[in-house]
Order: sequence, then C-alpha cells, then structure tokens
Amino acid sequence: MMFKDISVHDLLWQLKQGHEEVLDILYPRYGRVFYTYARRHHFTHEDAEDIVQTTFWHLLDRIGSYDETQKSGEKWLWSICRNQVIDYLRRQKTSVLPDEELLVKEFDPDAQLVGQERLRVLANGWVALAEYERAELRRGPGRGPGRKAWHAAVARLRDLCQFEEEYNAT
Repeated sequence: MMFKDISVHDLLWQLKQGHEEVLDILYPRYGRVFYTYARRHHFTHEDAEDIVQTTFWHLLDRIGSYDETQKSGEKWLWSICRNQVIDYLRRQKTSVLPDEELLVKEFDPDAQLVGQERLRVLANGWVALAEYERAELRRGPGRGPGRKAWHAAVARLRDLCQFEEEYNAT
C-alpha cells in the first residue's frame, strides 16, 4: 500500500487497523513540527525531543480511541502534542524548587530598594498624566496614524519620572 499521498485521517485509520508502517510516514511529517512547537515554548533541545517521543508514544497508546468518523486526524494529533507540552510544563513548574541558600545569596536589599523607588516614581508619574495620555499608553504603540500621541505620552511620562528622580536626588 502506498502511504505517501494519503491524508492524516487515512493514515491514522490505517494505524488503527494495525498497519504500523504508517508511522514511517507520520513521524517525518509531524516529528519536526512538533519539535519546533515545543522549542517555541522555550524547551531545550533534549526536552523538545522527549516531547516528540512522548507524543508519538501516546499516539500509539491511544490510537484505539481515534474516532475515524470525525475525520479530524490532524486536530487529534495536535491535541496530543499540546497536551504533552502542557503536562511537561506542569511537571517543570512543580519539580523545580528554589534553593534556599541561592535565594539568600542573591538577595540584594539595595537593589530591591532602588526597584521599589523606581516603581514609586513611575506610579507618581502615571497619576500626574492626563486621562487621555493614560488611555493612549494603555492602547500601546500599534501601527499607523495616530501613534504620535502615544509617543508624546511616553515622552511626557518619561519627563515626569525624570523630574521626580531629580527632585528626590536633591
């Protein structure tokens, strides 16, 4: 049987029927895109490869539940891959506990005070802006005409914050 020009749905149906040779078509078609998808979620090369392998393992494990009447083969494959990425992210989040000694060594009270002061200055500058300037900043830089107002609001906020910093320095 020639599998090169067959749809994903048909390949999955063939796999469900026990034709494991379709993995030789599915893996080259989707292995690289699943890998790229995992890398876009900031996984290392090794973790992305693990996600691809786990995705195909789950594909084989769950092929019996593939509903060929829906003809949604690609969506079904992508849902398996997305779920693997989500599961991997959850495992990373719960398995990485901060080293208490490292936190204590890296804590710099002076840097924290400077950061808090900058936030206070920024908050005061924000309050000093007119409402239309705040609305413009909330809207963001965007594209096209009318962005001059955004740049003007940024410059005004910058001026307000610099004035406040200079005032506090004296």
